[in-house]
Amino acid sequence: MSDLGALLKEARQKKGYTLNDIQEMTKIRVRYLEAIEAGDYKVLPGSFYARAFIKNYAEAVGLDAEELLQQHQNEVPALPTEPISEQPMMKPRRASARASDRWSKWGFGVLLWCFLALIAVIVYVFVLNNPNDPPPTVDPTNLTENTEDNDPPTAPGGTETPDNGTEAPGGTETPGGSENPDDGEEEPEPPSGETTLTPIGDITRRTTNYELSPKGVHKYEVIVSGESWVEFRNEETGDRLVYETLKDTTKTFELSAPVYISLGFAPSVQIKVDGQALHNGGESGTSKRYNITPVDSPSAETDTQ
Repeated sequence: MSDLGALLKEARQKKGYTLNDIQEMTKIRVRYLEAIEAGDYKVLPGSFYARAFIKNYAEAVGLDAEELLQQHQNEVPALPTEPISEQPMMKPRRASARASDRWSKWGFGVLLWCFLALIAVIVYVFVLNNPNDPPPTVDPTNLTENTEDNDPPTAPGGTETPDNGTEAPGGTETPGGSENPDDGEEEPEPPSGETTLTPIGDITRRTTNYELSPKGVHKYEVIVSGESWVEFRNEETGDRLVYETLKDTTKTFELSAPVYISLGFAPSVQIKVDGQALHNGGESGTSKRYNITPVDSPSAETDTQ
């Protein structure tokens, strides 16, 4: 046993450690620890690992590793020194160097143009698959204005000229004078009673379902105070009325169809239906989704937790 190995073994025994304990502490195998205590460094996988294992062993038993290696440097295997080999002088080749530079510049130009072409193709495919402009929607207010603009002209004396009848005296309207036969679209009817929003299930969940009664055209307001991603979709036609990030703005829609709304950051957005605000998940919420379905009358069983 070497002096270094005896010193390490004595320190280990004073600490009350076994070789298995040192193995758990240093991750060094027991057979390597035994070789260090016996001074048999040939078992270790090289002089570098021998010094590293001795240092870890010394630190585990509370000894100064650097001082220990300095005192027993004659016992510890020395690190091998790599011989410095002189590299032969390379003679410059001007012609080959110029040709290489010329080819490298040409190759770099080709790669640059290929890279730009690839970026252009990616942008084209992205724009093709993700159009920014939302699909056109039908505004009920415009339908009303068009109907009023297309009313038949009134005759002198305040009477209205009917389409298929005669003049009516006294300023009364004759059959056929209140409708435009050329307009094939019917104006959506407004709700006949007070608007009622009935939540179906727990309103604090990520997705909230509402029944909106009575059926008819309702006014939706999307009020953004801050910044949030907003998707507002007409479920009847599948048209996305909003599909973008909004910041400090208000969007207003009038619809009679079922509606799907998705909010990226709900605390920054307030949704109102005919002036009634929907629950937005509170300050701790993040995203929120709504499914709003128009019905004639609310369901009998609802849960408004």
